Amino acid sequence: MCRKLVVLFVMVMTSLLLWSQVSNWAGYTYPYNMLCMHESDDTLLFGSPLSMLSIDKVTGENVTLNSTNYPIDTNYINCISEDDQGNIWFGHVHDLFFGGENCGGITVMHPDGTTTNYNMANSEIRGHLISDIEFDDNGLVWISYGYRSDEMGGISSFDPDTNQWQHYNKSNSALNANSVMSLLKDSNGIIWAAVGPDYDEQLYTSTGGGICKLDSAGWEMFDDEICPPPAGYTENEEWDVMNIAEDSQGNLWFGLGGNVACDTGSYGLYKYDGNSFVFYQAPSPLDFYWFVSVTSDDKIWVSSYINAVGCFSEGSWEVYSDEFYGCFIQKIFTTSENEVWVSKYSGGLYYLQNGSFVEYEYSDDDCPITYNSFWDIAATDQGEMYFGTGWYPFGGTNPAENALISNTYGSWDSWGYDTFQTYLVNDIKPKSNGNIYVATGVDNDQACSIYNMYGGVAIKENGSWTIHNTYTSGYPFLSAQCVDVDLNGNIWAGSLNGLAMYDGFSWTEYTHDNSPLYSSWITDVMFVPGTSLLWISTGAGVFRVDVSDINNLQWESFLPNNSNLTTGLLTSLFLDSNNTIWAGSEVGLFSFENEEWISHNSQIGEIAITKMTEDEYGRFWIGTNGNGVIMWDGDETEVIDMENSCLVSNLVTAIGTDGMGTLWLSSNNGGLYSCQYSATGIDHSQIVSHQQIEHNNYPNPFNPETRIEFSLPTAGKVDVDIFNLKGQKVTSLLHSELNTGNHQILWNGTDEYGKAVSSGTYFYRIKFDHQTYSRKMVLLK
Repeated sequence: MCRKLVVLFVMVMTSLLLWSQVSNWAGYTYPYNMLCMHESDDTLLFGSPLSMLSIDKVTGENVTLNSTNYPIDTNYINCISEDDQGNIWFGHVHDLFFGGENCGGITVMHPDGTTTNYNMANSEIRGHLISDIEFDDNGLVWISYGYRSDEMGGISSFDPDTNQWQHYNKSNSALNANSVMSLLKDSNGIIWAAVGPDYDEQLYTSTGGGICKLDSAGWEMFDDEICPPPAGYTENEEWDVMNIAEDSQGNLWFGLGGNVACDTGSYGLYKYDGNSFVFYQAPSPLDFYWFVSVTSDDKIWVSSYINAVGCFSEGSWEVYSDEFYGCFIQKIFTTSENEVWVSKYSGGLYYLQNGSFVEYEYSDDDCPITYNSFWDIAATDQGEMYFGTGWYPFGGTNPAENALISNTYGSWDSWGYDTFQTYLVNDIKPKSNGNIYVATGVDNDQACSIYNMYGGVAIKENGSWTIHNTYTSGYPFLSAQCVDVDLNGNIWAGSLNGLAMYDGFSWTEYTHDNSPLYSSWITDVMFVPGTSLLWISTGAGVFRVDVSDINNLQWESFLPNNSNLTTGLLTSLFLDSNNTIWAGSEVGLFSFENEEWISHNSQIGEIAITKMTEDEYGRFWIGTNGNGVIMWDGDETEVIDMENSCLVSNLVTAIGTDGMGTLWLSSNNGGLYSCQYSATGIDHSQIVSHQQIEHNNYPNPFNPETRIEFSLPTAGKVDVDIFNLKGQKVTSLLHSELNTGNHQILWNGTDEYGKAVSSGTYFYRIKFDHQTYSRKMVLLK
């Protein structure tokens, strides 16, 4: 399926030129689970739910490709295939609710750089989740749909010459389920389908699955033949096959999951030689839902969904589990050079090096992100930015230091579980005195008990943190969704289970049982500076409380039955520069003026509001649930969404401005992004300007040392690293802030341990202003 990268390189460069005028956002993302890999002579191209990662096999450098710099409609890349004409086929998964039926499907990138899109609006594609694409010897394209139990699943065949479609599912073919996880064309030209079970919502059980041979002489489904149930077995039979691989002898290999109790064992590795199935028992912890890949030397590599990677060769197993302990593993990939890559679910990309797996250094920046969900963004009066992340411990990473991230004029800092005893930051309230108030955690008994995720309130004061949770100060809930502090220093925190106040000695709890709160679901709390008025948004309406006497609180309620609020479910509060109160809701935006709530749906529409912020020009930037970002100056609006920005979803979870021309935002699980704006709005041609640098090394070739020289147009952080020919880091020479002008650094031909490296080709890589620069060097001895 692989062809020379000359074709792919031409297409990439052509597409970059065609799409360079759309938008040039600065993005900070973590390598979310890689779902597929495409290999050419010089490049590995990985697809993920956020973007594609292109890795140069020679230098190890990487480039992130997405809909802002690459001609694809949606950034969710589930499969990549190449036909014999040099066309690259990208299979997407798209959100029908947020993206629409004309978003996603399949993008075909042709050798001349043009594209053709097939989606549910303009073709006969039968599903939102394209799981795989294969090509038979008769020119037909075969398309599978994963995790579908209805008629939207199954398999489609497509003839690009005649534009004819055929669809197959369990109602009209040998398939015993519609969840087709992947396809394989074997060395004989036969297409095979890996099939997973369908979930029956009425029976609350899963049935079907196995492997299916799509032979033109007649399709053949294998299920009982693979794993015969014992005599008398009465449970529903379920065979779960994720993918199929082939070795050099023409044997098919796959892993089997499911609930069928075989005489030989239900989980393990299977080989099919065309006549019979052979089972190979795997050692613990290789025991759950496998992906399989085969190298050219016939080593069978498998990735267990939980905890481990295994290699089966000449009848024996080698297990790699220490590197993946406590992790969920997504997929395993092998290259033509027998290199092995593993992607972790919600947690990065790893490759085998010297007998162990190491994490690939992926990023175009130095932002310490370890998860792509953000729940709040806030700026201090000095322009320092704070970002709260939303990591759950089920993804397989351990971001112990990255729940709260800050950026101070380009310099990053972070805090995490070691500080907060939780992985989630829901609300950030900077104060004029320099204190930072943070609401952390999630109200989930099971998550808290298993992972010790006890959230609450964290306060940063004079550089030190004070933590309030159930164990430190008796905070009554498992988490805090929002937080603020009154004039007397009392802390007020809202949760899914009520409101709590800390007076410096103990916490007092307020719920619908002991207060006028109609709902204990508190979505936001906010004080107007200089007043004793606490504003509370809830699942039932808005409340205003005079807290000047904490022993005699004065409550006022604004509900749909006694105010102009058209809904009780309020999502957020915001105070603008004129001290006007704004409330976002599931059905629009309201402002509180002259003791009345005023709807602004006529200006911005009846849309679900998540967060909002105000820039220094008095314009509002409004994050929505499904409509992207709306910029509103009081009269006109401008929409920023998946079509004209780097957003991977139109559900915006966090948004903020620094007051100095930079907008920061995050969409649903989409990482962190920034762009520049001016008094006239976003200038898409000048959003982020990267400045090129001059660089060289002398002598080259060299022995025993070479001097790397570079010139900086502006001051900034610079990283200089040395890599070998395989893209493996040899040593780091520099990680420092440098001034404008000429600089040089010496490399003496040693690795990070001071040991002399062997003769050969090496590369230096300079990272500056979100760009990378490299040059080949030759060490002669």
